[in-house]
Amino acid sequence: MFILHADEAETEGIRRRIQQHLDPSNSLPNRSYRLSFSIGLISCGTDRESNIEALLGKADALMYEQKRAKTLSPKDAGGGQA
Repeated sequence: MFILHADEAETEGIRRRIQQHLDPSNSLPNRSYRLSFSIGLISCGTDRESNIEALLGKADALMYEQKRAKTLSPKDAGGGQA
């Protein structure tokens, strides 16, 4: 997902809203699995690196880092802090 002109607070708000939409599904009775997501956020501007492949690579690495952290911390399987 690419979000233009968003600072860290705005992207955290987006992450929080996605989680809020998943929470009701995860609360359904008899659900045998939890829905979760991981996001790699990278900000860029005109004065920073703007090579799309490099930016995607960095964001992808951050996403997998978040996935690994969830594996190590099962209580955080819902996508991060609420």
